[in-house]
Amino acid sequence: MEIRSLNTSVDIKKSPLTEKKSQSDNLTPQDTVALSNGSGEPSLIRKGLEGIGGLAGGLKGATTAILPASIEGGLDAAAGGENASGVAYGIGTVVQGGLAGAGLAVLLGAGGLGIAGLSVAGLVLGGVKVGLMVAEDTIDKEMGKNIAEQAKKSVADYKPSGDKIQDVTSNFVVGLPSGMKAGAQSGWKIGQEEGKGTVSGLLEGAKGIGSVIAGKYEPPETEEKKEEVKLSTGQKIGNAIKKTAEVAVGVPSGLVASALFLPVGPVQGFFNGVDLNDDYSDKTFDKEGAVKDLTRHSYRNASITNSVVFLETAGLGAGVGYLAMGGTTGALIGAAGGVVLGGLAYLAGKHRTEKFHEGVARSVVHAHSDNAKTDSKAYDLRRDVTESTLTGLAAGSREGFKEGYDVSKVVVDGAYEVTKDVAEFVAKGVVKVAKKVVHAVGDVGSFAGGMAKGTFEGIVKDKVE
Repeated sequence: MEIRSLNTSVDIKKSPLTEKKSQSDNLTPQDTVALSNGSGEPSLIRKGLEGIGGLAGGLKGATTAILPASIEGGLDAAAGGENASGVAYGIGTVVQGGLAGAGLAVLLGAGGLGIAGLSVAGLVLGGVKVGLMVAEDTIDKEMGKNIAEQAKKSVADYKPSGDKIQDVTSNFVVGLPSGMKAGAQSGWKIGQEEGKGTVSGLLEGAKGIGSVIAGKYEPPETEEKKEEVKLSTGQKIGNAIKKTAEVAVGVPSGLVASALFLPVGPVQGFFNGVDLNDDYSDKTFDKEGAVKDLTRHSYRNASITNSVVFLETAGLGAGVGYLAMGGTTGALIGAAGGVVLGGLAYLAGKHRTEKFHEGVARSVVHAHSDNAKTDSKAYDLRRDVTESTLTGLAAGSREGFKEGYDVSKVVVDGAYEVTKDVAEFVAKGVVKVAKKVVHAVGDVGSFAGGMAKGTFEGIVKDKVE
């Protein structure tokens, strides 16, 4: 896919080794993919889609940069045009996100909680945008630098009046339009790359979802040789009952866990995509090593899971409370109950999420392994995180179902064994009691027979004598 970076144009190419390995259904520690070279041209349709994405991204980047860039330009001009860090731009972007969220809530007619919730969501999204720009090296090297240069030019001919407050205020006002202009220019350039990368990530993410559905990311199963054991009829019946119970309980449990973990997958996938872009985008790519590196973030993975589950249960509780009791009070009470439920869910599964996180990481690594590095970090990062987020969405559902099914299987197996032991104990007790009854009956019979015999012999003997 041909893209244009901030200063040059390059061809994004797939690795020929990747094309061969993409036909493999399994991952092994020997699977490596060279990401830095390859061949193959994207289709015209894909180029067209990325072009549309670049146009949309450029417009979005230019418009959303106006407010924070204006503030950055004013502050840079007031400081003499020496500030090129982009700190003010980053803070302005976060605040702008919060204001946009609050405005959307007002337009939707939301109440206090709705305004607060969407404001927080906007702040978070603004923070994510800034974080990605920092990772792309665009907030300081492109945006901040351009704003500072324009701000410096805007005050180059200004003659100090001798009043420091007046000078700073005047420079700030003069720097606002220069910052706006520079921000729109840089926002257009950066946004084009981000838009193209996002479209590429959507297309690659669709492939990632397909690989998850097909289970291509999962490692090959190692079959252990087991000696054939002849089972009795009773054992065969018992195994059939257990298997039926596992399916009957496992499928509903898996569906519930799949829904619960569904939002966890894309969040973990997002962070995994950032990690892979930073650590594995310019060298030979070892899949198994990448999976190990991603899963070593156990604390972060657990924090993601716990946070998402708490938000889910709190939100569900707030909804139920609002419908049941009405108003903000009902929603707050319901949310508190949801938090308690989330805590119980955490305690129940805190030692069982490692396999889930490993499964999501494997799916993301498998999807990422054919991404070639370009000279545009903005393009590469947006492509990687978008692809990984979509792949994580599918993997979260699949791995969640497996987790729920496995947990229920353990429960069913335990219940079956306990039931079997109780049944065997009861059966043994019944047999033991039955034996005692038989013995007792036998003893009574023997006693009665002896008495009858003695009586008969005594009567007959007396008559004979």
